[in-house]
Amino acid sequence: MVMDSEIKVKLEAHFTSGEIRRIEDFLNRGFSKDGQIVIASIFLFANENNKSVDEVLIECEKEWESNWQYQHPDIKGSADAPGHAGTQNRRSLANIYLALNIPNPLIQKMAEIPTKAIIVTTRNSVYRFGEANQKGERTVSRDGNPLDFTRCIIIYLSVSDGIEIKCLDGSHPGWYTTPVLSIK
Repeated sequence: MVMDSEIKVKLEAHFTSGEIRRIEDFLNRGFSKDGQIVIASIFLFANENNKSVDEVLIECEKEWESNWQYQHPDIKGSADAPGHAGTQNRRSLANIYLALNIPNPLIQKMAEIPTKAIIVTTRNSVYRFGEANQKGERTVSRDGNPLDFTRCIIIYLSVSDGIEIKCLDGSHPGWYTTPVLSIK
């Protein structure tokens, strides 16, 4: 699918013709219209946060290699695609936002994530989070299966949904869990 003309008009207000051409080349890889919208939005949000087109494209290429290149054009990149494809697309988009260190507008954050030390039980694991400092940073550990990171910021936490964690050390930019069963 060719990049939607309305998307191109929005991009023209923020990027040079060369940058638009590079964004367009990426989006012309057969992304669905919904996929084009959410990916173009990443470029716009990144621009607002002083991130370059190159930085965004590097992260988009990673998700292309691991996910998007295998999807049918009707659902490619769409956060609303049915089933596993939609979940994987939301995760790919979240990975890009995390790697760029900019807020992900697709995630509705819990009104208040507790700053006190908490224990979160998910379907597969028990996570222990230390008290958060003024920046929201805290320690984290997992019972029975150690993590390769020990410091994090909880981005999203809600019972019946997963946890999204921004890792501050270790090899992961972000971490996602299975659904949360309880928070103590």
